[in-house]
Amino acid sequence: MNFFGEATLRLKQQLQTTQDKEVASTLGLSPQSWAGRKNRGNFPEKELYALAAKRPDLGIDVDWILGGGAVGPMSAAPAQRAGGDGVLRQYADRIQRHVATIDYAAQAIKDLAESVQAVVDARTGAVLASQDTGAAA
Repeated sequence: MNFFGEATLRLKQQLQTTQDKEVASTLGLSPQSWAGRKNRGNFPEKELYALAAKRPDLGIDVDWILGGGAVGPMSAAPAQRAGGDGVLRQYADRIQRHVATIDYAAQAIKDLAESVQAVVDARTGAVLASQDTGAAA
C-alpha cells in the first residue's frame, strides 16, 4: 500500500469511520477533491494539520497518521511516540520524498525555461531576419 492509502487508513481509524467522503468532509474537502488527491497520491497534510489544530477534541495524532509505524497513537507512551530510530527513519523517508518532489519540480522549471528561451531566440531571429529583408528592399 502507498503512503496515501496508509495515512488514510490511520486517519480513518482515528476518526472512527470507514468512508472516504466522511474523511474528506472532516478535512474540509469535497469528495471530488479527495478523489483527485487520492488519484495523484497527494495526501492533504496541510488540511490534516489545520484539522488537528482546530479540533483538538478529535485527539488526532498527526505524527502517527503521517509517519505510521507499529505503535498506534493510544497504545504508546508519549516519549515512545516522540523518539527513537524508527521515528527518525520515518521522518528521513518523508524528507527524501519531499526532496524528490522538489528535484522533479526544479527539473520541470529548468526544462520550461529552456523552452521559453528557445521560443525567444526563434522570434528574435525572425524579427532580425525580417529587419534585414526590409532594409535590403
